[in-house]
Amino acid sequence: MTVLTDRPIRTPLIEVVVSEELDISTLPRLRERLEDALSLAPDRLVVDLSGCAFLDAQAMTVLLDVHRQAWRAGGLLTLRGCSPQCLRLLSLAGLLGVFDLAPACEPAPDLVVMRRRAER
Repeated sequence: MTVLTDRPIRTPLIEVVVSEELDISTLPRLRERLEDALSLAPDRLVVDLSGCAFLDAQAMTVLLDVHRQAWRAGGLLTLRGCSPQCLRLLSLAGLLGVFDLAPACEPAPDLVVMRRRAER
């Protein structure tokens, strides 16, 4: 039996890790990475901002655009590990209630032990 569908096969989770400030100089690269991730039709797109100390208004606009695109495609955008400064900026912009927010992930204890062994 062959099953045909016009729905794309969805990817369960894609994570994009940001390791720098998000401003006008880094936004083209961020937008490209997020559009590449969205093209895979993830159920959930996680943007890890734990390495990002600052995001400007244009960065918030990019994240909001990606949030809308994900939602229209039936997915969810989650911002993980926002710094207090980023949370404050999102709050001032009235976007805290828009984004799904998650705390930064702690490494599993086994991974920490393995890293320590490898460093010796």
